[in-house]
Amino acid sequence: MTFRRSEDVEIFKAAFAPLAVVVKENEAGTLSYGLAISDKDPLMVLIFERYVDKDDAYLRVHRSSKSFQVFRPQLAALKANISGESYIESDLGFV
Repeated sequence: MTFRRSEDVEIFKAAFAPLAVVVKENEAGTLSYGLAISDKDPLMVLIFERYVDKDDAYLRVHRSSKSFQVFRPQLAALKANISGESYIESDLGFV
């Protein structure tokens, strides 16, 4: 996602941090849930997410969690340009 101002990135990071802790501590089906900031554009941010499966771990558990429901409107208020993709892992290499 791309933010309009560096202040928005800081607000986003502050909103994301508690969600990341809850995910790590409570979502056993979440394999990875991390934040990365572009080394070329400090307004570009990536959330890297890996789940054991899409239907249960991602859709049922993660997307419906109270913490995610609190986070989502905070993100929407920042009006970032959001794009994303999902992939099926190939088991080539490691994460």
